[in-house]
Amino acid sequence: MRALLAVFLLSISFPSFATDRLYGEIHGGFNVIQLSDLRFLPIQASVSFGGYFYKTLGVDVNLGGSLNEDRDEDIKLQLENQITLSVRFDSPPTRGVSAFVLIGWAQFDLSQSGDSSIGTTQTVSETFRGAAVSIGVRQQIGSGPFSVVGSYRFFDVDEPLDFDTYTLGVRVAW
Repeated sequence: MRALLAVFLLSISFPSFATDRLYGEIHGGFNVIQLSDLRFLPIQASVSFGGYFYKTLGVDVNLGGSLNEDRDEDIKLQLENQITLSVRFDSPPTRGVSAFVLIGWAQFDLSQSGDSSIGTTQTVSETFRGAAVSIGVRQQIGSGPFSVVGSYRFFDVDEPLDFDTYTLGVRVAW
């Protein structure tokens, strides 16, 4: 994580960092969280900020969380918050379309609640950390600074937990 942060800080100090090389994105989508035989699909919102320090190589910071909790059987689950720091690899654009891969580190907090055998509700929150890999496509809208972005992100944590995210968003470059 320190290495990614150092790359990000170093990248914004490069003289070749043109004004159109910085971007911000807003995404909506859903998470697919599989915990043992339970499956949760909370709706998610996130924002990303980043920039390129060499042509199609850059860094990305993504912050997000779920907008609702989802229920499977008597268990409720919610993604409280999520942060991902990634190195970004983009393909050169062809007709305004480019593909990208993000490889990085993520941390997220999940809150799980359910009814106990004595009739009270118990809530457990846990923090997970691990690798994150994202693949996606970006389509430039006209000649302006806006693009449409779609992506799939996989989180690899050392727990019996499968966590994927599917998003669609809008990017503005400056």
